[in-house]
Amino acid sequence: MAAKQNLGVYSLEEAAAQCRMALSLLEQDADCADDAALADLLADFASILQLQFEILSLIGIVETWMGRVDRLGNEKHAAVMLHHYAMALLWACRYRDAQAAQRKLSSMAESLQDDEAIVCAFAVRVQVEMTLAPRPAAEIKDEAQAALAAASRLGNVYPGLWLRLSLGMDALHRGLTRRADAYAREMIEVGRRAGDPRALGLGLWLLSQNATINDDYQAGLEFGQQGLHAAITPMEEFTAMNNTANSLVLLKRLREGVPLLEEARRRDAEKGCAMFLAMTDPVWGVAQMIQGRLAEGIAFIKNAIVRREQEGYRAAADWYRMILCYVLSMFLKAARSLRWP
Repeated sequence: MAAKQNLGVYSLEEAAAQCRMALSLLEQDADCADDAALADLLADFASILQLQFEILSLIGIVETWMGRVDRLGNEKHAAVMLHHYAMALLWACRYRDAQAAQRKLSSMAESLQDDEAIVCAFAVRVQVEMTLAPRPAAEIKDEAQAALAAASRLGNVYPGLWLRLSLGMDALHRGLTRRADAYAREMIEVGRRAGDPRALGLGLWLLSQNATINDDYQAGLEFGQQGLHAAITPMEEFTAMNNTANSLVLLKRLREGVPLLEEARRRDAEKGCAMFLAMTDPVWGVAQMIQGRLAEGIAFIKNAIVRREQEGYRAAADWYRMILCYVLSMFLKAARSLRWP
């Protein structure tokens, strides 16, 4: 109960401490709480760790206690826990493991017919499929509307915000920039009406990425900087930092951008968020090229393309190729302009 109260007011450190204390008691006496109480605790703790951007800790704790939770079968707190676990696996670039967790969660949600489980399951499914095997947009349209309807019936708006973020990211991957923009602004408005300040950070995250992908680096920077000011959790801060750093480098403001990008990449690696690290890989390569280390930058991006292909994230590999081709064309254009007549 104390952890829920602290999570509700975003006292994340205190909430995490309460959860660790409860798990410590369970380690000493496995019978002091039943499996349903454990699932409830883990659902809260996983949410806290996601907001704290403690990706490796989240995965480790859930995997430690998964056996007991599995004994419950289909249970709504277990579904929420699986949602956060699957997202953490995605962020750790453990895509096939994330897919397995997502399928387990989707099966659970279908059995439960619980609105929160349905929303959590579809939000993860969208991101897993977006990464590994996108379905045609028309195929998921009705499912998305059903999930959004389920989200509208919840007292807690946050699952619906996360669903819109997933749908917006999916739209971004499909090149549907207006749709991605609409989801971002809808998140912000839903959060404003509900009084949930996390919505602004999530919406600005999507707006910044949308702008940057569409080569509007100045807008990407402005949304990223707004996100830094609006952030109330480490997750929002780190995403805004990544977007701000990427935009600064792509604007060739290297004096500000390179140190910030270096710090963002250090934090991403420290927290185990390999996906966020991956999203800065091409920009790091571009920074090397702009600073005169052309061969080093090209090799870095090419190696990153190979890693994304091996992981199965082909959309990211193609984005890297587009960035590399664009930057090389700019270098060739500049080289031609310097030739003697």
